[in-house]
Amino acid sequence: MKRSVLTTGTWMVLIAAALLVAAGVLNFAQRSRRDTPPWDGVRWVDTRQGILAETVEPNSSGARAWILPGDRLIAVSLDGVRRDEVAHAKDVQMYLDQASVGGQLHYLIERPSYPEESRLYFADLDNLDATHKWTPRDLYINLIGMVYLFVGFFVLFKQGGRAPFALHFASLCLAAFVFHFYTPVGSYRDLDLAIAFLRNAAFILFPPLFLHFCAVYPSRQHVFTGRRWRTAVIYMPATVLLLLASFIYLRDFLAGGIPFLRHIPVVSESFFVLFWKLSFFHFVTALIASTALLVRTWVRAKSAVVRQQLKWVVWGSLLAIAPFTLLYAVSYLFGAQSDPWLTDAAVLPLILIPLAFGYSVIRYRLMDVELVVRRVFVYALTTLAIALMIGSVVYLAGLYALGGDESFTSGQITFRVVVAIVAMAAIVMIAAPVKNFLQERTDRLFYGERYDMRHSLLDFGRTLSATTAFDPLLDSLISRLQEVMNVGRVAIFVEDRTAPSGYHLARAVGLSSEMVVPPDFREMIRIRSAENGVVRTDDLDLSPDTTGFVRRALHYYVPCVVRGRMVAVIGLGRSADGALLSSEDVEILRTVSG
Repeated sequence: MKRSVLTTGTWMVLIAAALLVAAGVLNFAQRSRRDTPPWDGVRWVDTRQGILAETVEPNSSGARAWILPGDRLIAVSLDGVRRDEVAHAKDVQMYLDQASVGGQLHYLIERPSYPEESRLYFADLDNLDATHKWTPRDLYINLIGMVYLFVGFFVLFKQGGRAPFALHFASLCLAAFVFHFYTPVGSYRDLDLAIAFLRNAAFILFPPLFLHFCAVYPSRQHVFTGRRWRTAVIYMPATVLLLLASFIYLRDFLAGGIPFLRHIPVVSESFFVLFWKLSFFHFVTALIASTALLVRTWVRAKSAVVRQQLKWVVWGSLLAIAPFTLLYAVSYLFGAQSDPWLTDAAVLPLILIPLAFGYSVIRYRLMDVELVVRRVFVYALTTLAIALMIGSVVYLAGLYALGGDESFTSGQITFRVVVAIVAMAAIVMIAAPVKNFLQERTDRLFYGERYDMRHSLLDFGRTLSATTAFDPLLDSLISRLQEVMNVGRVAIFVEDRTAPSGYHLARAVGLSSEMVVPPDFREMIRIRSAENGVVRTDDLDLSPDTTGFVRRALHYYVPCVVRGRMVAVIGLGRSADGALLSSEDVEILRTVSG
């Protein structure tokens, strides 16, 4: 880990994440156990013509009763005798609840396509169905939330709490997890009330968090420097909406401490619909503005690394937010009904937002994903192996020391317990060799043929000082670096007191033209390499005459220092697939450079 994650802010985010994930698990369990309400398979909507059937699910009780889209619902009867007129589409659910799952219900239907004298008929619904507990869309949205959670906290644990943007990114991913994963069951009591409130609160907080992140990412742009009011503008709408959500969901709870809330009328359904539309408008507007900021930063970025960091994020955001806005958000905000398949098409690309960040990390090795995967794999295997050995010892020791029907003396029991303790100590002693063995096998699995080459390069680096033949040494070094690091461009600069820059190009492979060495090359490399021993071209202050070619040709510079003197510099380009080098690769370069 590059920086300690144990900052105060990180602890707060981790504690909040633990509580929210636990609440999500309880909510998921509650949803899986709860019986769903009855359903007729018809989507009823209020129109000027009355309550009309918009869609009818095949093989549902409504479809079996020959209800068709466009039919008008006039009245409902529970017993087939007494009929109650229905004023609103939402009232149908009350009669369904009274009939219960498997029960009967009778609808008085008007079919406009029939002649006037035969338009009215009774639709007898037998064996009412239950509402689907899990729909593919619901499960897919839950999956998006889990992806957000994994990506956000992978970045936090790998980069550390003090790393730029890591804590901010983890916070917005946690908010996204909550409103994607939480689903109230409809009772709105106790846990379900908390789930409903937290889901809406996360839905309100995510837009400003995401917009703020996109405004400063990835190179800490000075959008808010000296103008703190801009931050307040971003979070002000969310603050107002959050206060409204607290009043809507927690009115009775808050009234205990704030008595005047009891005198405020209960929120009407129309007010709640308006509140939800305002929240949704706030959400969509922030997504569009965030995408615009990312595109703006991408277009204006001069650094190659910044453009690479933003490349997949920009395209992922565009491909996710554009369909969502055009296919669903616009129709919802203007009150138009959209087909279910259009809604599915709008929701489907949303997973690209977290995956775009994840793919950019993997593609450019910005956070050493391969290294983390290998370590997790090794430690998981080591833990499993040791657990199996300890479990076997405990089981056998129990049988050997205390098992059977024979009676043992205290000395015999003591001896057998000592044997078990010695066996446990032996397992502890062999834990490190087992871990090293698994580490070697895992590295061989990941690196393949390059595993032996990496170790031979390390051995070669340790014996460089004993080599006196200069030209064969350079040729061998370049050849080994190309094979092990999988890079196409390698250059070695050797100290030359007669050169203006103090160095001349001794060997180069893969460079299309002559390398221009800046006059202040020595000082730039020495100063920039003081922190971690390796310099990236994006950290160099190069003149306009050299910056273009240098940054396209070579990306890493590794100084070779002997007794305080920088006698040579090794330059390398990107790997053959365009990726940056991992921290393990950089560590090997430090070893080779001495």
